[in-house]
Amino acid sequence: MFTLFSLLLPAMVVSGARSASEAKQVQLQPPDPNHFGPASHIGGIGQASQLGSILLHGDLATVFPLFGPGREAEWAPGWRPEMLYSPTPEGGEGAVFRTTTNHSAAEGQEMLWTVARLDAPASSPNSDSPAADKKEPRSDEARVAYVTVIPGERMTRIEVRCRQEEARSAADKQQTRCEVSYSYVALGTKGEEFLTAFRAGGHQQDFSHWEQAINHYLATGKRIDQ
Repeated sequence: MFTLFSLLLPAMVVSGARSASEAKQVQLQPPDPNHFGPASHIGGIGQASQLGSILLHGDLATVFPLFGPGREAEWAPGWRPEMLYSPTPEGGEGAVFRTTTNHSAAEGQEMLWTVARLDAPASSPNSDSPAADKKEPRSDEARVAYVTVIPGERMTRIEVRCRQEEARSAADKQQTRCEVSYSYVALGTKGEEFLTAFRAGGHQQDFSHWEQAINHYLATGKRIDQ
């Protein structure tokens, strides 16, 4: 599935121990925005992460809004969020919504989502979000972070950091590089089973599918399955 929402990211302190006396905290660091290599994996007891990078054929102001909860449906087959709370028409920081999985492994499983952070570029439609009031938005970088929960199973933080790349010449098309991070934390036995399968190579996000689907939409204005 192409969606960016099965993930989770850093800046999160996770305890992998089973008792307070065993508690050992691990600080997950955000991916280096200057590193655009292949997907890598970080893991520990009770948590695991996956990092990846995609290159999109459009400027930041065009690309970044496509990672919003509403507009993802324009390029991601099967993405149908049900908005529960929305501070702005586009969603905005603090928005809450839910989705239902449609893949065979967990058909009908409910996931709850919130927009945990939104740093929109100055020219983006989302730049009037609460996050934009806290600091002057930049025109060349943007970030959105989602936290998702499957009750009793796992919590995920998904973060997408986008940066517009400099054109080499006036004839070059503008491109945007996006770093994507999923960080999973087990909340119960099913979550631990998920992480075990993840470390064995299952449940991996295929970021090349994201890149293909979004670039197809940018070129044609249609979802890749249409």
